[in-house]
Amino acid sequence: MNFLKTTQQFIYAFFRIYNLSYSSENLTLTTKFKQIEISFNDISEFITFKESLSFTTLIINSNSELRRIKVTKKFTGNELQNLNISISNFKQIAITRHALNFEEKYSLFKDLWDSEKYLRTEKVLGFIKSIQSISNPKEEYFWRKLSSQKAKEQLFYLQNLDRNYSNDLKIRNDEFISLEIEKYKSLFDTIEKMPLTDSQRRACVINEENNLVLAGAGSGKTSVMIGRCAYLIESKLAKPEEILVIAFSSKAVAVKL
Repeated sequence: MNFLKTTQQFIYAFFRIYNLSYSSENLTLTTKFKQIEISFNDISEFITFKESLSFTTLIINSNSELRRIKVTKKFTGNELQNLNISISNFKQIAITRHALNFEEKYSLFKDLWDSEKYLRTEKVLGFIKSIQSISNPKEEYFWRKLSSQKAKEQLFYLQNLDRNYSNDLKIRNDEFISLEIEKYKSLFDTIEKMPLTDSQRRACVINEENNLVLAGAGSGKTSVMIGRCAYLIESKLAKPEEILVIAFSSKAVAVKL
């Protein structure tokens, strides 16, 4: 018996075979000379294992690193199942918290996206940044495994927004611009002696944080400024006293809306 025990100890030492224990938050791997602790928070997938004659190899994806750790043969499939249940319970708490955050962000953004307003690029980028701040890439595996169908759909929507926001936002805003130009057609037809052109009308309606109009001399930049101010007032996006116009043309300065 002593010979068998000594042989087993030699094998464990030679192959760096660990004894394994775990709590509700981490797993601990120990030998006579070393101890490794892995937090469940750092585990990216459920643990799997492969058996051999003398030991069992655990396959652990931790912090995007695939680790193969040999543990004693007495570690069985049932014990692995119990370990993964402990990991699942730990992850479920974080996923529930993230799901509530995502649901709140999703609801706020859907209201913004569906509103009858021009949606600024700056607002979308700010929203995406706020989503990224509560997203955790290493939780995505467990999110897909453990979250509700509703939460998965919201995550899919927000991830697609992150990847495709530029094209989707252009389509969304182009539709809004067309409707808005039609709605204020009478204003754009009469605000100047000649009706504003299509390009001028678009420049009046586009409502980014900063708008740059590039045009040659005599092409109607002043008319755009006049039309823009009139549109902001008519659409109630701004009050007259909230608008400051700086012009270098006596004609533009003389205009009264």
